[in-house]
Amino acid sequence: MLFLSIVEDISDQIGERLTKAREAAGLTVDDVMFKTRIPRSVIDALEAGDFSVFSSPTYAKSFLSQYSAYLNVDARLWLDALEPAAFIAGEIVRPLWEAANPVRDEAASSPREGNSGWPSALTMLAATGVLVFVALKGYEFFEKRFGLELAVPQPGPDTVSPVSPQPVVAPQAPVAKPGSTVRSADDPPPPPPRAIIVR
Repeated sequence: MLFLSIVEDISDQIGERLTKAREAAGLTVDDVMFKTRIPRSVIDALEAGDFSVFSSPTYAKSFLSQYSAYLNVDARLWLDALEPAAFIAGEIVRPLWEAANPVRDEAASSPREGNSGWPSALTMLAATGVLVFVALKGYEFFEKRFGLELAVPQPGPDTVSPVSPQPVVAPQAPVAKPGSTVRSADDPPPPPPRAIIVR
């Protein structure tokens, strides 16, 4: 397979270069893990040149790019060799401008015989109608059930209304006779009489 032959050709060289660059910088695998957030298993695989642990060449390329950039190692040759299109086995790879107009499978795109889609549309319409009906009835139920607590009951003909209490009249202060007191024009007017409120 093309994938394994390319990987075997480049894996020993890049693995050794990454290991030497990390050791030359005085970094441990734990230091690199902390700074780059790359898992230990991935770092070990990259330094061993084992690209078979990656589920996709895209992952291998991404981690190799991150790790080589962190260690300042030129990995363009290996990144070009890890192009995902190079690893697709048995499939025809079309250029991007051809992929924009995909070829459709006529058997998959044709509608099923005897089924135009109306039954499913009618089913969805009926389900929506039932849902709206249930929501309205639920609203009416809760409005009747809990709406009465807020409403003030109106007295009917059979209802006895409570008798309102008669207002209590406070006794008035004695009124002075007109000739008994003499006031000057500068005197302030007398305060109003005080009332006693009984509840």
